[in-house]
Amino acid sequence: MPIVTIETNLTYALLPEDFGPNLSRFTSETLNKPEERITISLVTDRRMWRNGSDLPMMQIYISAIGAVSSAEQNTVHAQKFTDFIKSQTGLPTERIFLLFTPLETWQIGKDGMVAC
Repeated sequence: MPIVTIETNLTYALLPEDFGPNLSRFTSETLNKPEERITISLVTDRRMWRNGSDLPMMQIYISAIGAVSSAEQNTVHAQKFTDFIKSQTGLPTERIFLLFTPLETWQIGKDGMVAC
């Protein structure tokens, strides 16, 4: 049940119209998880700074069970997500930040139950 949360200081209008569905498909393919299990949250128009600059940027939080649990996995995922975001938004790679959080089944609740 991958959960992807994006925070950006870009306005929603500056993103491609199909950004959400494209990100969902991309995440499914990249993390090798069924798309019906992917949750995407997009927060735009944030006040954000990096190195004292408010130039356009994105912070991407990626949480999943089993798919982001090692340095080897995340090295591959980091490059793929960065390339995807750059192709969709035109942001330079130095303004795209990723945070991977591995989850256990007991940390996910759905339909009133945990996933374990």
